[in-house]
Amino acid sequence: CQAEHQLARAEPGLARGRPRDAASEAGRSQADSLATTTETGRVFDTLYGGSDVACPLEEIARLGRAEHWLIDAADVKVLAADKLGSGSFGDVVRGVFSGIFVAVKTPRVRLNDTRVRLPELGNELRILRQLRHPRIVACHGATINPEQGQISLVLELVSGVVLHAFLQGNHADPVAGCPGPVPRYQIILEISQALLYLHTRCPHIVHGDLKSSNIMVEYEGEQAHPKLLDFGLSRVLSKTTRPLGGTPAWLAPEVWKKTGPVSCSADIYSFGLLIAFTVTSMRPFQGKSRRSIRRAVMSGRPAPASWPPGCVFEHGCRPVVDACLRIEQGARPSILAVYGSLLRLPQKI
Repeated sequence: CQAEHQLARAEPGLARGRPRDAASEAGRSQADSLATTTETGRVFDTLYGGSDVACPLEEIARLGRAEHWLIDAADVKVLAADKLGSGSFGDVVRGVFSGIFVAVKTPRVRLNDTRVRLPELGNELRILRQLRHPRIVACHGATINPEQGQISLVLELVSGVVLHAFLQGNHADPVAGCPGPVPRYQIILEISQALLYLHTRCPHIVHGDLKSSNIMVEYEGEQAHPKLLDFGLSRVLSKTTRPLGGTPAWLAPEVWKKTGPVSCSADIYSFGLLIAFTVTSMRPFQGKSRRSIRRAVMSGRPAPASWPPGCVFEHGCRPVVDACLRIEQGARPSILAVYGSLLRLPQKI
């Protein structure tokens, strides 16, 4: 569109050097934009301390009634036998809410017994309840049972496959086989749009766990579109933001080292790896152990992205990826600069 064309012309190329203001996030100083934690934020933060979860959950339920996202458990039919996925937090199963299929993210056991994932589910609810973007999974609301220490998220059901399966050709593409350059480009562009949305919220939001398994790809007609999932490790930036976590192969160096402030640049690093993976199908640190990954990152020499011979994206994508993977977090570009570069990418492939 015309607006995107104008943005692409306005943004400087990443290959020419570092961003005009290396400390900026989406065109302004992140440090200046940090807010103190809001009252609603403090309600969710109470899940991180103490052994009594009933009181915090009652407060969160009260907030849900006021904001109209609290769902009566009787209104959700959980199809427990239809499991969509699982993780350390519990399971994602198919459900029915208001006549439509949904994904219900629910703990595997009562969280009063194993509290470690309660803050993570609460954090995901805290963030998703305010997000509205076509490339981010939608949250219909949540059911909360303070007495049993239970939170269940009621999410949009994404009909697709995870990104790595899509790249291998395991998808509902009308034409069989691995995806060509066009759908790969469309995926990285639309993920950047989701990040642009997150990083320009006020206060900024860091996804915190960008990786291939947190991207679902679904088809709308013949067009493939990504959806960004799993905000359990996300952070709303404030003066008291908790440290980031994530998945070893996709972590920024400062997250590994637990140095520097929490910032959107951690997402930029992970997105650089995700761009390279999407256009080459080559995973970062493929086959490496957590220990060897840690050793490489802590030494300041993490392996660069690999570009197979004849990759049509190398000329256009390599400068963008290299900029995203700069070791110093303040030297990485903002998502606005990355998005501008991706808009110009079709001219180079």
